Amino acid sequence: MKRLLISSFCSLLFTGVFGQSIIPRAGVTISNASFDPPPTLGDLTSVTGFTVGVGYELPLTGIIMLQPEINFIQFAYKTEFSETTSAYEQTNSHQIKLNYIEIPIQAKIKLGVKATKFYFSAGPSIGFALSGKYKNEGTVDYFDSTPTNNYENETDVKFEAVKPVVEDYGLYYIPHRIDVGVQFGAGVELFGKVIVDVRYGLGLTELYGDEEHLNVDVDNVKNRVLQLSVGVPLKLH
Repeated sequence: MKRLLISSFCSLLFTGVFGQSIIPRAGVTISNASFDPPPTLGDLTSVTGFTVGVGYELPLTGIIMLQPEINFIQFAYKTEFSETTSAYEQTNSHQIKLNYIEIPIQAKIKLGVKATKFYFSAGPSIGFALSGKYKNEGTVDYFDSTPTNNYENETDVKFEAVKPVVEDYGLYYIPHRIDVGVQFGAGVELFGKVIVDVRYGLGLTELYGDEEHLNVDVDNVKNRVLQLSVGVPLKLH
């Protein structure tokens, strides 16, 4: 009996260790933001970025896996506005791009044969903002002889609480570096060599918090991102 228990324990340990994988991954992000209520000025458009990182796939039981990761990922959103009056035509855009270190923990259900396996995943994530850029650009085209006015400015995003005594705080002041969210995804593993992963992330943290301290109309703004990535599973043999 003692030998049987030791043999079973060693078998489970051997299977667990040798079933694990390190998964370097890289891909693109297509991100936006949710506003509740929607922004009163301008239309939201998506912004393309990239992500790169590494995951650790740990078999739990049968078809269920656990995959913690550490990734660099870009979140962004852009608003575009246009206006035509009797004197001029104006276009304007504001873009926020934020760089995060993010740690998602995905529970995976993997199905299929050895050559082709499909999986579905879901789990929480937490991100820490490293840096960001705010960009504002536009054109004012006058209908008379006044020269066209093209303007563009870019500045670093400042992660600090806004103060009501300062009047020039704008979109580039974000009080919160931490972004808690959830991710849902699916993917396919081909011949144990390549993983194609698609997932959607929903941020649960409001970027700006109390908008009464800003000179812009933002409320309940949260990150949204679609990730398309390719990974290479490296078995721990």
